[in-house]
Formats: sequence, structure tokens, C-alpha cells
Amino acid sequence: MTNYNFYKIDIPGGYGSNGFVYISVDGVDASGLAVGNVGDMDGDWHGITAAHNGSVTLYDPPASSNQTDVVGVTSSGELYGDFTDWSNIQHGFIESGGVTTTIDFPFAATTVISGITAAGELFGSYVGTFTGVHGFLDDNGSFETIDDPLATSTSVFGVNASGVIVGAITDASGTHAFFNNNGTFTALYPPGSYSSSAVGVTASGEVVGTYETSSNAQYGFVYNNGAYTTIAGPGSTYTSISYVGDNGEIAGYYAQASGHLDGFLDQGGVFTTVDVPGATDTEILGVNAAGEIYGDYNDSTGQHGFVGIPGPQVVASNVTATHGETFAMSSLFSASDPTGAGITEYVVYDTGSGGAQILVNGIAQPSQTDLYLTPAQLAQTTYRSGSGLDVIWVEASNGSEWSPWTIFQVSAPVDAGPVVTVSNLAWTSGETFAATSLFSYSDPFGSPATEYEVWNAATNDGEFELNGTPLPANQDNTVTPAQLSQLSYVADSASDIVWVRANDGTVWGPWTQAGGNANDVFYAGSASDLIEAGNGNDTFYGGSGNSTMYGGTGNDVYVGGSG
Repeated sequence: MTNYNFYKIDIPGGYGSNGFVYISVDGVDASGLAVGNVGDMDGDWHGITAAHNGSVTLYDPPASSNQTDVVGVTSSGELYGDFTDWSNIQHGFIESGGVTTTIDFPFAATTVISGITAAGELFGSYVGTFTGVHGFLDDNGSFETIDDPLATSTSVFGVNASGVIVGAITDASGTHAFFNNNGTFTALYPPGSYSSSAVGVTASGEVVGTYETSSNAQYGFVYNNGAYTTIAGPGSTYTSISYVGDNGEIAGYYAQASGHLDGFLDQGGVFTTVDVPGATDTEILGVNAAGEIYGDYNDSTGQHGFVGIPGPQVVASNVTATHGETFAMSSLFSASDPTGAGITEYVVYDTGSGGAQILVNGIAQPSQTDLYLTPAQLAQTTYRSGSGLDVIWVEASNGSEWSPWTIFQVSAPVDAGPVVTVSNLAWTSGETFAATSLFSYSDPFGSPATEYEVWNAATNDGEFELNGTPLPANQDNTVTPAQLSQLSYVADSASDIVWVRANDGTVWGPWTQAGGNANDVFYAGSASDLIEAGNGNDTFYGGSGNSTMYGGTGNDVYVGGSG
């Protein structure tokens, strides 16, 4: 599904300025110039032009009596439509390069322009001085009447490159869609129709239009080689066709049960609802060669014109990864631009859950921040999975429009983290231990340690030293594997508590706690001594007095004296 960036087009000063009550966009040329119409409370209406993201300018042919209907614009910027002069005569017109040319079918009382072919041939309808409505073609001033001989009126609404003409005729039985191929008229009767009208014809000759039923329901239809296909919005009894492209793309709008209108596009039978965000009603009136849609919409502030510019598309699927698996970032999603402009920039946002990382040229990038990447940088970007579920957002730009965010997930096994095993120790005060002798490392996924953190309570005077320099107590001290051989622990004169944990490059393992106790040596004197040993391996040398010893939890040795 194509995503659109919508641009509002309003009368200067906003909705309601100067008494305007409606506005619509009825065409967009290749440069992005939008054209359309506005109407005021006095019943006057005017054409408008609006550059992309620019101001709106009113347009009226010089002879217009403020009754101008701009029907559309060619890809090269020629406006066409009709206007009513001060004598109440309706004329067609075409405007190019600031020059307006009036189009009048010879001796007609009224001339209405419906459209222009890619070859520059105008078509529409006229009312004769004493006769009814007739269709016509105008090839650079050479007019041709298009009349069904069995009809009382004929209106032309579409012509394809092969010269197939479509529109509506009226005869004794009512109004019907028709197509004319090589001069032969064929009336169309969609099943269940009370009346019908053709809106346009594709390059391959499919006729597209609308029909009404006797119960006042309205639907779209496609006629192809004798077969009819109905086009209807979901659950809707009112569907209007506004546009038919050479490639078979159909645009229009349909009514919900609530009466609100939704815009839609139909390509090859794939029906897609497209609404301007925040709108209560959306009417899509056409699509230009670049795929830009246009029309009008209503919201809480009134009616507005709009242009919807197709933005780049980002497509991604959820990924299942192994622990610490590395992917080329470009393999996780694809981006394309329907206008053919190409992608100029990406933005990637990663939650970094479970230690997942995005790396550019091998350098880890901060998580939970927008990472802007050119296509060249994307080629140097990798993603490394973490533990459990990670969520990634991606958007892409073609240099002028951004795609919406596309979200996908990467699922990896849950990593409980590496395990550090530490044993309780007994020591002699001042004894020094290499850190590698204090604990061992293991990881459930076999990943090597990338960092360690050590912490000691320093309940007495014990401390960690890195290359002979004491590390602060009661705080996390980070040590790399390369520094581990330079890390030592210097014991104090009594018990101490230390904590150690490790990181495997994805997550931190849990803290492991261990305690240590000094090996105490006591020398009794000649008096009667009462000594309480600690929890280490204690040695007691008795003196000449009467000695009493209370052993600790360690292995206690008593060497008796003379007392």
C-alpha cells in the first residue's frame, strides 16, 4: 500500500476567508502546481493555482463573470475548463504561459470542456442554439461533433489514445453510459442499473463509470469485453468514480453508513481506502502521472483542498536471530520510491533491548536515538542481536518526502548473562591475590567476556588494585579482560565482602558475592587471657598464665603454654 504525505491547500487567511465555502483541487501538473476551484457564499466561483507548499492564487479568465470552473491541468501546466461571461454565455478555455484562449464550438450557445488527451485534443459538450447537448472533439481548432443518432443528448467525458470515446447519452429510456469505437456507439447497461454514465476509458479500452439503481444506490462499474464488474466501498450504497487512468487505476470516494466519505484507489481490483489524516470526509478527485492524488476533505475547521504525494516505502519483516548474530543492516529492510527519485537518507531507531547494537564501520552507536544514514553509510552498518526481543524503527527519504516509520522486531534467545564463580577465601592480613585466582568466568552461549566490574565493601582495609593503584571502594570499577592480569586484591586484617560480575558483549551477568576472613595468630602473655578467635584459620600460642580460647568458624590450632 502506498503511503502519502498530505499537503493542505487553503484560501489565504484560512477557511471561511472572504466568505469562501468550498475548495477543491482538480489537478496537479508535473512541477507540483495544483489547480482547482473555490466558491463563495454569493454563488460565485473561481479557479485557483497553488505551488507546492506555496500560496493560493485566484484565477479567472479575463472575460469571466466570477464563474470559473478549472477542470484540470496538463502535465506541462496548461489549465483548462470553462467560464461564464457577463452575458451569461458559457465558454471553454485553455491557459498556457499566462495566455488564455477561449474555446467555443462554432455557433454554440454553451461550450463545456471535460478534458484533454495526451495528444492535446480537447473534448467535452456543447449546446446548440436551437438543439440539445452534443459531444465534441477539438483537435487544434478542428471541431468534430460526437452524437449518438438514437439519443436526444450526448456528452463526452473521456477519450483514450486509440480514439475510443466514452460518456453518457440520453434517450427515451433514460441516461446511459456509452462507448464509441470507430464511429459505432454502444450503450452500456450495468446489471441492476436505472441510469449510468461513463467517466473514462483505459488505454486497453476498459470503460469505467457509475450507475444508479432504482433504490437510489450508486456504484462504480468496469466494462470489459461484455463483462461488468461492480466497484463499491465496504458496506456502502454510494460509491462515486472521479478518475480513470490509462493503466486502469481508478479513484473516487464512497459513503460510510454514517454518511462520512472515504477516498479510495482501485488498481487491478485491489480496493484501498485512503483518507487524509484527521478528516471526517475525503474525496479523491484524481491522480497525476507521478502518482500524486488530489481532491478535498473536511475536518473540524471546514473544507480544504489537498495533494497527497507518495513517499518512499520501507518494507521489513520480523526476524528470528541467534544469540549475538550479526546482520548487514540493509538485509533487514528494503526501501523504494514510487516516484523513481531514489532514496537519499535513512533514519534508524533501535531500542537496544537486551544489549542489541547497531554498528557503523564497527563502532557501536547509541541506542534509543535517531541514527541518520546515507546509502553509503548504510552499506557499512551492521546489526548485532541481543537478548530476547528488540524493536527497530526505520524511515527513508527521497530528498523531499519521508516515508512513515516502519517497525519490526528481532527475536533472539534470552541471555541470562555470563556467570562469575567466586569462592570464599581465608587469608593472612596484607596478603595479595591475583584477580584471576579469585573467580572464574563462564557463558551459556560461549561468548567471551568483554568487561568486568568489581566492587568491595572495604569493611576494614581490603582493596582492589589495578596495576598497583588502589580502586575506590563502594563503587563499580570497570576492568577490561586485557586489564584483568593487572588486577589484584590486597586483603585486610579482618573480614571483607567483594562483588564481581561480567558482560559477554550483550548483557551483564548477575553480581556474585564472596566473603573473606583473615587467618588470625594470637600470642598469649603471662596473665590469664580470654581470646575470641575470628572466622579464619586461627593459631593460638598459649602463655604462662591461665588461657581460655573461644574458637571461630575456621580451623583453630592451640599450642599450650605453662598455664
